Amino acid sequence: MLKYLSLIFCALLIGSNVNAQDFAISPLKMNLFYIGIPNPIKVVVKEVEAKDIILEISNGEIEPTEERNTFLVYPQKAGKTLIIILSKDGDTIGLEEFRVRPLPKASAKVAGKYDGVVRKNVLRAQIGIIADIRFFEFSPRSVVNEYSLIVMRGSRTIHSKHYIDGPKFNNEVKEVFDNLQKGDKVIFCFVKYTTVTKKILKAYPAELIITE
Repeated sequence: MLKYLSLIFCALLIGSNVNAQDFAISPLKMNLFYIGIPNPIKVVVKEVEAKDIILEISNGEIEPTEERNTFLVYPQKAGKTLIIILSKDGDTIGLEEFRVRPLPKASAKVAGKYDGVVRKNVLRAQIGIIADIRFFEFSPRSVVNEYSLIVMRGSRTIHSKHYIDGPKFNNEVKEVFDNLQKGDKVIFCFVKYTTVTKKILKAYPAELIITE
């Protein structure tokens, strides 16, 4: 907290202390940062060598990479973060503010699908269920802790059970898959997963239709 207040105070003084140098802080993936994943940025300062650039951040941590002028940002809380560029001599070159958000909620995913149709033998060959974020450029690692499996045949429910032994399909689930018929609706719901930030969340369900 003290570090954050110090950086904000410094930012307020920058108007009279910033060097007249061109600089750019460019996110390489998205225009905002997400908690729990590395957010790469490229920092370029006119007439300053990459090795002489020093960065400070008000919310989280920042570290250099092996790639020239490239850094990884790890914000800690949602809201905003301030990145300040310093020269090797400690002079303030510039700063820029970025938004910070939590990762979007994941969806259950089986056989590479969130919904749609799947062949019985393809479903039977799956090792387990995963929680993945749809339409998201990153694929942060999440671990499924539990899920419910429901199978509908027409208007009848022929199987409904909650499993709490992790993401892998046990022998009972595989036997359910063996007995599937064309047109059966297979629903994975009440899926709970642990995020990269150690939070336990509920994923959106997956609904698959057996084609053959």
